[in-house]
Amino acid sequence: MKKLMLLLMLIGLNSCDWYRNADYSRDANQRSYERRAYEDRLARQREDRERARIAELKRQSRFRYDENVPPPDAWLSLDFACSGSLRRAQWLVCEHDQLGLLHRRLALQWEAANRSASPERLSVLAAQQNAFVSERNACEDAGCVAAAYNRYLDGYQKPATPWQRSDRPWHPHAKQWHRPVKVIVKKHDRRDHPGHDRYAPDIPHSRSCVSEIGFASAQRLGHRCDAVTPGLSSQCSVHNNCASIRAQTDRGCGLSNDKPEFCRHY
Repeated sequence: MKKLMLLLMLIGLNSCDWYRNADYSRDANQRSYERRAYEDRLARQREDRERARIAELKRQSRFRYDENVPPPDAWLSLDFACSGSLRRAQWLVCEHDQLGLLHRRLALQWEAANRSASPERLSVLAAQQNAFVSERNACEDAGCVAAAYNRYLDGYQKPATPWQRSDRPWHPHAKQWHRPVKVIVKKHDRRDHPGHDRYAPDIPHSRSCVSEIGFASAQRLGHRCDAVTPGLSSQCSVHNNCASIRAQTDRGCGLSNDKPEFCRHY
């Protein structure tokens, strides 16, 4: 029996080709690798086709909203429903013509913006409408509903609040303003009164030489004065009276050794 077992083992060992079995294992591994690579390539192609199909559906249905901002159930329509289960704010829009006008204006505004809006802008509009619907539906009176519509309308300006004077807090060290006191001086207390202790009568206004004899004659008289008194030109101004100009000319002629010809006339 043992000999028979040994004979079978020898036959089995002789029948094994180690090199051929090694090649077979390498071929099997290569075929398995190629099969997995082929399956992965097919999976990527299926994913690319699925993404392209979803993008086409989004483009056709204009589903371009941000993932974080869900799209509204329905954009505001011009013909709002006035029947069925509605909230108090929606019934107010149906009952008041002014609120209905505000609703149509806001619907037209968002419809025009939705036509050419980018994906980012469209997400902003969707968020605005969701916030508006929540704010409007929470109202219970017409004033609150109108305020909700006006808050989202373009070009709406909030009316200015009436000015109210606020009471300034009193500060103990603040400078208090007082009206200046006007002192009325009686007639007998004025300085120009002869009976006053500090009486000083006004000096009568002296006329200029120009007003006395004319500009040409006064200028001629001033030139003569400047000729004999060159250092005192202010004394020879035509704005002084003619008597002072002549007196200065006489003093200049008396002090000058080389007297001009006009000095003999003085």
